[in-house]
Amino acid sequence: MPGIYLYALYSGVQFGTFNYLSGLFGARKTASSSGIVGGMAATAGTIVSYPFDLIRTREAIGKRGSGLFLGSFRHARSIVLEEGLIGLYRGIIPSLAQVVPYMAITFGVFSKSNQILRLYIDSPSWVDFFGGAISGATSKTILMPIDVIRKRLQVSCSIF
Repeated sequence: MPGIYLYALYSGVQFGTFNYLSGLFGARKTASSSGIVGGMAATAGTIVSYPFDLIRTREAIGKRGSGLFLGSFRHARSIVLEEGLIGLYRGIIPSLAQVVPYMAITFGVFSKSNQILRLYIDSPSWVDFFGGAISGATSKTILMPIDVIRKRLQVSCSIF
């Protein structure tokens, strides 16, 4: 369940923020403005949804000190009691260091690749599909090392 809460909340906040900021900054006009607004939207989504990411990671590895396999809200309560409120945000700095450039690259590469793909592919659905695949693979490849650091900090109870 934490994964469902995480992705629903993150996506809702991220896309809502992206659409709102795109209207303010005209982000859909260039790859760089899409990237900047995508990074800002990722920041908002991460801050709001991060506790569920932490809970999901700890439940996946069976972190004993935080209440093994409890319900998500009981698990959150256990973390707060054992580590304080700040415990729900353990590892957020590397998460932001990963997700902000990840989404900036994703949105920027998606925008640029779609411009190029439109020259060769007539179907908007296929353009979006291939643009999404290219942008996702590019972002994940570049930022995978930060993801490893983030997960290690999430499971640690002694490092923030």
